[in-house]
Amino acid sequence: GRVPALGDQVEVAGTLRIREDFLSLTVNVPEHLQIARAEPVDHDVGTLVPADQYKRVRVRGQVREVREPYPGLTLITIRDRTGAIPLVVSDDLTALSGLSPTLSVGQSVEVVAAVSLYGDTPQLVPASLADVVPLSQPVPIAVERRIGDLTAADGGQMATVHGTVAEVEPFSSGVKVTLDDATGDIVVLLWQSVYDALPDPAALAVGAQVQAQGEVSQYQGTLELIPELPQDVQTL
Repeated sequence: GRVPALGDQVEVAGTLRIREDFLSLTVNVPEHLQIARAEPVDHDVGTLVPADQYKRVRVRGQVREVREPYPGLTLITIRDRTGAIPLVVSDDLTALSGLSPTLSVGQSVEVVAAVSLYGDTPQLVPASLADVVPLSQPVPIAVERRIGDLTAADGGQMATVHGTVAEVEPFSSGVKVTLDDATGDIVVLLWQSVYDALPDPAALAVGAQVQAQGEVSQYQGTLELIPELPQDVQTL
């Protein structure tokens, strides 16, 4: 409990070492490092901005991606209804925590972490992996909407729609599926990687009843819904 983390306030005493281009303070007695860690503030992911740097927050969301950009660093994308943010897990954090990240895509979690910046983009850095807690209850990441109520103003937001497949159109990078729910229609754009990973791609045929969640977008005046994962598309 004496290892400081990003955003902590510390009071420290030790031996000062001075070199031409480097200053260091060696702590000789553990009690000479006092740490004050702020209580986390509940936040929606989409409300976090660069001005929140070093702020300690609590977010709840769903794991959407786990990737390792290079050895020693794992980035876990957490999404809620308002947006997505990377959770940064380094090998150093894993060693200090005495825990390993065991999160899987689709799992709902609660995260307490400090906000840091990658360039101008907020990301989350926990003090310990014990601050990343799987939840038994799923966290919804999309609001159920009628297709006819969606407009260009909803761009960038997550939505869930139900409808009947009216058209299936392959294109160079995937498949476009048009859903109609009697209030309107929308193109569900499935990138090839998502389409190929569906349990039964052939079930997306004209006349099928489908539920899809994804990000609302607009391309050349046409509204689109873009699912991120295969599990975002279900044939009912």
